Amino acid sequence: MRLFAVCLLALALLASPALAQEYAYGGTGEEALLEAVSLRDGLFAVGTTASADGDLAGRTRSGESGWALRIGEDGQRLWDFCSAKSGMMIMCAPHAYADGTFSLVLTDEDGQRGEWIELNDRGRQRARVAIPQTLCAEDRTARIIAMTACEGEKGRYLALLLEHAGSGALCCTALSQDGGTCGCGTFYGDAQGVLLADDADGRVLHLGAELGTLAVTRLCPGVPPQTHTFSLPGDGVGIACVSDALIAADGSLALCGQSVTADQKSGGFLMRLSAEEEVLFALTLEDHPMPAHLTETDTGYAVYADGALLQFDEDGAPLGETEAGEMPLDLTSLNGQAALLTHEGERRAKQAVLHTVESAGRVELPEEDAAPETHATPVPQKGYIALDGEKLICSDGGAGGVTVSLVDAQGRMRFTTRTPIHTAADRLVWESASRTEDGGIRLSGYYETDGADGPSRQRATALLGADGVLRELRAED
Repeated sequence: MRLFAVCLLALALLASPALAQEYAYGGTGEEALLEAVSLRDGLFAVGTTASADGDLAGRTRSGESGWALRIGEDGQRLWDFCSAKSGMMIMCAPHAYADGTFSLVLTDEDGQRGEWIELNDRGRQRARVAIPQTLCAEDRTARIIAMTACEGEKGRYLALLLEHAGSGALCCTALSQDGGTCGCGTFYGDAQGVLLADDADGRVLHLGAELGTLAVTRLCPGVPPQTHTFSLPGDGVGIACVSDALIAADGSLALCGQSVTADQKSGGFLMRLSAEEEVLFALTLEDHPMPAHLTETDTGYAVYADGALLQFDEDGAPLGETEAGEMPLDLTSLNGQAALLTHEGERRAKQAVLHTVESAGRVELPEEDAAPETHATPVPQKGYIALDGEKLICSDGGAGGVTVSLVDAQGRMRFTTRTPIHTAADRLVWESASRTEDGGIRLSGYYETDGADGPSRQRATALLGADGVLRELRAED
């Protein structure tokens, strides 16, 4: 297990990234895209519209409607889907399945009535399931407070988080594609918690604050809820609320929210748990007490807090800060860059706007003719190591170790990993790298320690998996 890391941000040490691109969608009526999910080749966003022109010129009906929009990797509109029924004219809970199909929920302003809609890869309706009025046998008046689509061994279902008005208990009901429902039992938790899709087993997570700790409750149809709690590092620092969370491809969970100290001073926090529920890092953000949105980027994570976009690497190290204006409706990523979904402008103009922000921490590669000829040639620590047509960027962090990033032949960042210093050395230097049989990377270099008679060196080796995870780091006599 990696140790906790506590970070009091000093983001001004790094150059701030800049707003990269702006895209607008919709027509001349009132409209907004409210939520979006990031895809390998673009975005899938949902909201509401009253337009029947512009991007929505293909609509055959006028008036307010739920609106789903597929955006390509170049930021351009690919297709729209609109639907409204009996006062339901808002779309939420966007979800993208691995086979290229999508789902969403059409609901009303109160979020208590709805239909679960599935679309094919071209935006055509495949299925439509009404959400029953009664979802919990124990409390027929339980209210829906969150929902998300899931896919597991038993197929696809819509998970609905419910709050029991009388007892304050929560429960989760699964709505299947045939309209049937299955509960998972009641539990107690934060009614403002986050519900999100979990792993391939088709479970979901409820995340919330519980007596100053993070409570992670795993929910699965027909299985009693299981809750585990986690604490922030530091004496008297607790979690007040969770605002956003996401699960990465490796199964790790990242989340942000508000922290509070024993003397009631508010701050923010960013935490990452491994798929095995080990704490990979936990940061307190004293200068940013209201982190509201979180997304994954090609260099790590981006957090929106108090009018700023904060960027971190995958190990929680701060990379930069950008002014980001008023609270966005959602924060997602497009082509690995953070993207803020906003509602702007007056009617008669496209009001659904997407702003992308350059990823912080990008490394400028040396000129190609300055590259070493083989991966075994020593290079300066702030240069790179050539490796089978790719480049290993080594960024010296002094006593903080070395950040190693793999960039492929097309210039795309494949992973970023920190190799820490586990000895009393003053610095770590990687000189060469080679591939292992399983596609991993073996690094060779040395620890260097300053002394009265000059620096002394000790050989060091590290083994990275093909995914960049640090598997082994050792000093050799």
